[in-house]
Amino acid sequence: MVGVRIPARQPATLYIPRDMTELTPAEALAAMDAHQARLRAFLERFEPGALCTRLPGNGWSAIENVRHALHAEQHHLGRYVPGGLGSSRFALPQGKHSATGPDDPRNDLKAVFDDWTSIRAAVRARLDLSLPGLEWQLPRLMRHQQQHGRAAARALSAATGENVRLPRVHQRSTDD
Repeated sequence: MVGVRIPARQPATLYIPRDMTELTPAEALAAMDAHQARLRAFLERFEPGALCTRLPGNGWSAIENVRHALHAEQHHLGRYVPGGLGSSRFALPQGKHSATGPDDPRNDLKAVFDDWTSIRAAVRARLDLSLPGLEWQLPRLMRHQQQHGRAAARALSAATGENVRLPRVHQRSTDD
């Protein structure tokens, strides 16, 4: 069996504004933390082989999408952190890359998320909120990371033959 789906627990409801530019930096980071935790819990249910299976046409696998989301955080927020954020050995920049299998240490889901969590901790500890551009960069990065979360689910759908979907986040209506 390539992948396994375990019935999901009901996710906690997270409300985010429809217009991401309404988020303060603290709200954007909190929403990014929630997305990262939700993505991690979701992906931990799948076998390494399924996580590393690429889409037909050489599209990225689920784990490659996560590694790219980690890279995007370092790349896009590094300029707002004194001293930068460095470059993770797990990071996957944009471009074409050779496929790797589940035995490649860069595809260890726990290690990738643990590294991403430490990068996020550095962001939270050292982010310079006074720098211009951060007010639009954080929401933009959040959308980018959500996009790669959905792409990871699509890759798992192709790998498992099942309709795999990331649990939804409820958006607050304008009436709330």
